[in-house]
Amino acid sequence: MKTLLNSGNAVFTSKRATKPERIEKMVAKGIAERFGFEVSVIVRTASELAEIVEGNPIPSAESDGARFMVGFLSAKPAPATLRGIDPAAYAPEEFALIGRELYLWFRAGVLESKVSKVLTDKRLGVAMTTRNWNTLLKLRAVTTS
Repeated sequence: MKTLLNSGNAVFTSKRATKPERIEKMVAKGIAERFGFEVSVIVRTASELAEIVEGNPIPSAESDGARFMVGFLSAKPAPATLRGIDPAAYAPEEFALIGRELYLWFRAGVLESKVSKVLTDKRLGVAMTTRNWNTLLKLRAVTTS
């Protein structure tokens, strides 16, 4: 296992489990047993990370890697969760939901973001953890080497 930065990212291979859902449960159980608290664990495979980077629906945001985020969701949210959220109301911020990833460009930063207060894991009904684009590119590099 290799950790990346100080942000809860771990890169590893597993011979005991190959399905991400199984790995999520195993890691969450291990954390609960060792540290005494429960956390949501979200796993993506190396090929999924590559698809997330290559499938970026907001390519102009890549030059702003600290303010461009990807929210990794524990499951695909119900379509109804985004109804009533007009992207134009949050301009110049941009967001796009692709499968289990929520791409978020906080042009003025996360603290000033209006959309970050709306697109929460509570509203989406699934667990979410976010990583900025710079970190995501580092994770992808580690998983392809």
